[in-house]
Amino acid sequence: MRFVCARFQTSAEIALRFYRCKRLTIQRDNKGYTSTPLRGNNSQTINQYKTNPKGIKQKTMATLNTYLNFNGNTEEAFNFYKLVFGGEFLVVQRYKDSPGCDGIAIGDQEKLMHIALPIGGNILMGTDITDPMPPATLGTCISLSVDATSEDEAKRLFESLSAGGTVTMALEKTFWNALFGMTTDKFGIQWMVNYDYK
Repeated sequence: MRFVCARFQTSAEIALRFYRCKRLTIQRDNKGYTSTPLRGNNSQTINQYKTNPKGIKQKTMATLNTYLNFNGNTEEAFNFYKLVFGGEFLVVQRYKDSPGCDGIAIGDQEKLMHIALPIGGNILMGTDITDPMPPATLGTCISLSVDATSEDEAKRLFESLSAGGTVTMALEKTFWNALFGMTTDKFGIQWMVNYDYK
């Protein structure tokens, strides 16, 4: 018998339900990141204003974050990304602790329904794909791009992400005045690391 959590058909629906229940705004300060629950339609991530360097008040854009699907090893992958980028998880939610998942298969109960790691001003999120959702497949149409703040950071990130993976383009200086390289990590996720020289 195949089981799926109530109303959960795709990872996109899982993410949508999560954000309907608890919207998060991420605020960066000198101590790191904090998450603030938002209620109703007062989403500060979309409706807040900021002043640009010229002193003109303008609306901020909606934040674009990345959601990754894995076939049961999301926790291992995200612990790896936490070692590479640092920070603390905002959310770690297992299927066994999620509403509507009481009858999930024993082998899937410890798998992650949702996990979130802040990186820079964005959030890297992920989930474990469970039956009857189709398995996650790796492709070549998407890469995650990281803009480093220094040459040393670019080298460290590239080396760390490449550990156990495959370098597709060595990290080196380019004609567009940047240090740039491409690698596929040991989980099959493609990364581009870039540092723009001033």
